[in-house]
Amino acid sequence: MIRTIAAVAVVLSLIAPVFASDAVTGTPVKRDKAPDHVCALLDDPDVRGRMDGVLMHLLKACGREHELGRVTGTAGFVVPGTGIEAGADVAVSDPTGDVGTTSHTQSETSLALNEDTGTICSGFNDSWHEFANSGGFTGFARSTDGGATFTDQGALGAGSGGDPSIVWRRADGHFYFAALKSGSLGIWKSTDDCQTFQAVGDIHSGFSDDKELIAVDNDPGSQYYGRLYCVWTHFDAGGNIHGVYSDDGGVTWTTPQLISPSSSVQGAWPVVAPGGTVYVAWVNFGSSVITIRVAESTDGGASWTLKTNPATDKTQPQDSAATSSCFRAALNGNIRYLPSPQIAVGPDGALHVVYSYKPSQDDDVDVFYRRSLDGGATWEPEVRVNDDATTTDQFFPTLSVGASNQVSVAWYDRRNDTTDNLLVDYYQRMSFDGGATWGNPSVRLSDESSPIYLDSSLATCYHGDYDTQIQTGSHVVAQWADDRRMQNGHNDPDVWADRVPVST
Repeated sequence: MIRTIAAVAVVLSLIAPVFASDAVTGTPVKRDKAPDHVCALLDDPDVRGRMDGVLMHLLKACGREHELGRVTGTAGFVVPGTGIEAGADVAVSDPTGDVGTTSHTQSETSLALNEDTGTICSGFNDSWHEFANSGGFTGFARSTDGGATFTDQGALGAGSGGDPSIVWRRADGHFYFAALKSGSLGIWKSTDDCQTFQAVGDIHSGFSDDKELIAVDNDPGSQYYGRLYCVWTHFDAGGNIHGVYSDDGGVTWTTPQLISPSSSVQGAWPVVAPGGTVYVAWVNFGSSVITIRVAESTDGGASWTLKTNPATDKTQPQDSAATSSCFRAALNGNIRYLPSPQIAVGPDGALHVVYSYKPSQDDDVDVFYRRSLDGGATWEPEVRVNDDATTTDQFFPTLSVGASNQVSVAWYDRRNDTTDNLLVDYYQRMSFDGGATWGNPSVRLSDESSPIYLDSSLATCYHGDYDTQIQTGSHVVAQWADDRRMQNGHNDPDVWADRVPVST
């Protein structure tokens, strides 16, 4: 565990000038207040309600730190599992490093697999580094035993602002890590198999870039082999989804290309299919409804074409009381909620997408899946993946497809708290025939049900916006954040993982 105790208090970090970091050296550089027209975005309820990782940065850069926190979670007790969970949960972030009274929330996760060495690289938001030693808002960990154990490697680097996204690039054998960076987008690289990361430069320079995610073309037969792609919500340019790509390992990037036709969007998720076709899925917001949209690029990200929507005009998932408290769409317990989709491509070229919406008046949110066998032109019938018989919340679904075409979906689940719909578990379900059928029941991964703790040093109602999972040759490895451990008298959000054999 690479952490040191620093004597910098949270209060100092909130009243200090705004700093960015040199992309190569990491040296802190004073940055002026964000432009007035960017700060004005904070006063637009629609725009602010779609801001995620960039919100905390802008509140500080605009001198509005007093608007952090403001809403507390609902207290609760950890409830042990039944003893028939998939396996023992393992800590990804090391909770023993969360020393002192400063903020120490780890959540919102990304995973990537080195297919040559088997090393798994994990990234996550980590407020301890940001507030305790100005090390940035992002941490990472590695596993060399297929996800059975993880070692916390410390901070990604000064200036990193969270929203982690990691890929492994076959062309050079290195991990690449994208994260927010003072309103812009940064890229880091590991040349030692996720032991350390070094800053490469900026993906894009702006004041309010948000929710960046990257993908890579790892098909040696593709004409775009090795190309890195990044998509994000470009609030500096009207709030649309934009994309760029790099052919030199993240050193230089193309001019941003418009992907979404609408600005009421967020949560873009990219994937590269065998042969080099790129797909991006995102959520489009309407009046109390959401639409899941997909775009395709067959020319390496130079142009984009909209495909058929997997879901259109579904009721936006939210709890009315929590939404009123959080000033944006939120679930019970005051958890802000971004219903963004995830998209994946199977070895057979089939498209898979997971998403969530409010299915009925009495049920605020469930998880759904669809498959397309023709590149998004048509979609097969929708499947409700969570197989519980309750009206509790199931949310933030993740998705992976294995080399043998096993499809895995995982999500946060409150089925074990039918009384209050507050305690959270993590569940997973598999299809062993490429998503054609879902006859296998869901499996509980988490060993304990935990309440939600909201960190008053962070953005209001924040507890994470997404997670990821991967598949090795033998297991699904899923990770999530829960608050089972106690720190300084309250529950402590940490990152946990579990794995499920993919054998039928």
